[in-house]
Amino acid sequence: MNKIKMTREELKTMIADYMEKGFLENIIDMFRHDGSLYSLVGELMTDERVRVRLGMSALVETFKKEAPENIEVTLIVNPEEAKRIITAMNQGGIELVVRNDKDEDSPIVIG
Repeated sequence: MNKIKMTREELKTMIADYMEKGFLENIIDMFRHDGSLYSLVGELMTDERVRVRLGMSALVETFKKEAPENIEVTLIVNPEEAKRIITAMNQGGIELVVRNDKDEDSPIVIG
């Protein structure tokens, strides 16, 4: 299948808008067909809309079971956003691995 041809920002906006409207299964199918979309998960987890964040948590939970090798997500966020994301993901039973970007060989597992 062909990759989706949009800019990164257009993709992120489209996914967030569709997630807010409740199209979780459609978004999951997009991720199944285009692995490059996984790089958007961290950014989408910080969306201001609660339905988008909840949908992204559900998406991560789906792929945690289905394709765990694809769920390593890089989050570059401020400390308050990081706390909120970690709390939400831990409540969903999602294991987080936090790496110091200066020393990637020593991960710290949270959750």
